[in-house]
Amino acid sequence: MPDASAAIVKPQLIFVYAAACLIGVFLWRAFVPAQAYPMRAEQILDIAFDTILLVCLVGVRVGLKRPSAGGLGKLDALFWVGLAAGLGLFAIRFGGGNASWWTGHLTVVPLG
Repeated sequence: MPDASAAIVKPQLIFVYAAACLIGVFLWRAFVPAQAYPMRAEQILDIAFDTILLVCLVGVRVGLKRPSAGGLGKLDALFWVGLAAGLGLFAIRFGGGNASWWTGHLTVVPLG
């Protein structure tokens, strides 16, 4: 018979991974300037990856069982920070001008 605790851990691991990736990518793109413009395919893959992680974060959050009426505890805070980071990634890309649209970073430092 499968262990019941293992079934609970897998969605939580996916949730934590998605939130950590969104937060890490947001901090990278906000504080590290881009040095080159990516190819169009890479840009589309970056946008798709950000979208998939954001949808995954929200989807797993909806599917997690709440242990009490108080919410999910630390996972709630992680969700809100991850959601803000995910939306921040799109805010950088769509609201930052031509360079931010292509690179996804706030600033661009040209090479040489």
